[in-house]
Amino acid sequence: MLLTLPGNVALHAAVSRVWGGRVWVQRCLNTVMAEALSGLDPDEALRFRHRLRQAWQQCDASQARTNLQQITAALTQVNRSAGSVLAYALESTLTLQRTGRLLHSDRGLRVLNSLRTLLARAGRRLTATPVHQREMHLCAARLELEPRLRRVRHATYLPQLHAALKTSLSSKPSNT
Repeated sequence: MLLTLPGNVALHAAVSRVWGGRVWVQRCLNTVMAEALSGLDPDEALRFRHRLRQAWQQCDASQARTNLQQITAALTQVNRSAGSVLAYALESTLTLQRTGRLLHSDRGLRVLNSLRTLLARAGRRLTATPVHQREMHLCAARLELEPRLRRVRHATYLPQLHAALKTSLSSKPSNT
């Protein structure tokens, strides 16, 4: 099973406990980027955001890993905490690259933007509202957002991605 998860350490631990070696964790790239760059000034954050996106767009996992390690070293010099966030998440951001099927899988499998956007839109409406109205506001936000949600492109390749996960990641998956 492939799960795209945010950076919550407790959630990762729970997933590992429940599914053990039957799950591969792909960390949400946007969550990792936001966590790593949150303490930087805007100009530095923009520079590192561009470098991170370039590294994560590479199909070759070893080349992406090398680039991410260089970015981590440079980021550590600017902000030690930011560098450690990226170092901790590095391997689990490369789960799909390690399958060798990244070209066929959509970036949507590596980010949680749709859910985050939905919750942000609903959250604006949910503050200080009675409980019985919250569900109505959440449904309204979903209906408003749904036409703009990205669909998983190349869905016909999902069975091949599943097979690639089983073969190229046959060793115990990384849950970090």
